[in-house]
Amino acid sequence: MSKGLWAAIAQTFTKLAEVVVGLELDSWESNLALDDTLSISNTRQMIDDLTSHVTTVSTCWNKYILIKINVFMWRVLLNCIPTRINLSNHGIDIPCLFCPLCDNAMEDSNHVYLLCDIAVQVWNAIARWVDLTFRHLINIVELMSWVDTVPLSSKKRNVLEVIILSTIWILWWLKISVLFQASNFPKCLIMDLIVLNSFE
Repeated sequence: MSKGLWAAIAQTFTKLAEVVVGLELDSWESNLALDDTLSISNTRQMIDDLTSHVTTVSTCWNKYILIKINVFMWRVLLNCIPTRINLSNHGIDIPCLFCPLCDNAMEDSNHVYLLCDIAVQVWNAIARWVDLTFRHLINIVELMSWVDTVPLSSKKRNVLEVIILSTIWILWWLKISVLFQASNFPKCLIMDLIVLNSFE
């Protein structure tokens, strides 16, 4: 063993020799509560305070679509999807922040689902399919708010929402496919996948 390792071991033993072990019962102390006792509820409250996202965005839940897509959409609305910008903001070193689909802009949720060249083409095709005019939307929250205001019957609005949620899901799936399979996905199949996913 090297001298440095033996020195570190000796230093550890010196530190351990300074520890005084009393005869009283061990206890946990915490600065989370006024009485300095550690409790599960205080710890849980601290974790919730640190990790909970307070948002004014209403949850989008549609009973006509797969649960995994509903959960995914909930994460999209909270901006908790691992886009390159979000990963970079959390300290993960990303070599390139540009969108892998179009390479024209930095990849955040709004770009992937609404502003990317491919996304714009897909939304134009969706608009033709459902015979509606999508106004220029720049974020997902606006898109979902717009769905709530479209003058359609409740049944048709649910179908439109299913199509929109499926489109967002397929756009994410497309991005992941291009990113991890390093191949160009045939764009002609995107609409087929959206239709299939919407009416499974």
